[in-house]
Amino acid sequence: MDGPDKPGHDERDSHFDAFDIVVVPFPYADRLAEKRRPALVISNRKLAPLGLIRVAMITSADNEPGSCDVAIADLASAGLSAPSVVRPAKIACIEPLRIQRRAGRLDKATARAVAQLWEMLNSINRFSGHPVPDARLKQLFDALWRELEKKVGEIPKGPKHSKPNRPQQEILEESVSSVRRSATSAG
Repeated sequence: MDGPDKPGHDERDSHFDAFDIVVVPFPYADRLAEKRRPALVISNRKLAPLGLIRVAMITSADNEPGSCDVAIADLASAGLSAPSVVRPAKIACIEPLRIQRRAGRLDKATARAVAQLWEMLNSINRFSGHPVPDARLKQLFDALWRELEKKVGEIPKGPKHSKPNRPQQEILEESVSSVRRSATSAG
């Protein structure tokens, strides 16, 4: 029986699990173009019958940091050659046939950090008085992310390893609240 390590195996015929790292043509958010890059599978197999997989962008740790970036601790297990981060704010929904290959798997500690970040964001949304539907929340977040990233980029840089003045949960709550206000006014 063919498997991922056997000759003749077509990786695109495989099922992918959450926290697999794959190489895909990842779409840009601001133009109709794609870039071949690693990505983290964040959906489970429930989307597979629909012919879809959700992935989060992985980028070089040398790039300008995003506020929600999670550093990948075990590069060898991930199949990555350079220090990298998962950028959970940049998500794409792709067809499995677009996946070029499986690169590796996220280590447990980093996977836990990514999962906690997502759970916190979803919990804030779910338990608010007026939760935004998941698809609409993603659409609004994608639309507002460039502006938010710009504002975050304008914050003066402190020492490289300084602690943030505000807890991450407070920042996420403020972001979700802003998205909700935009959804209500656009509604």
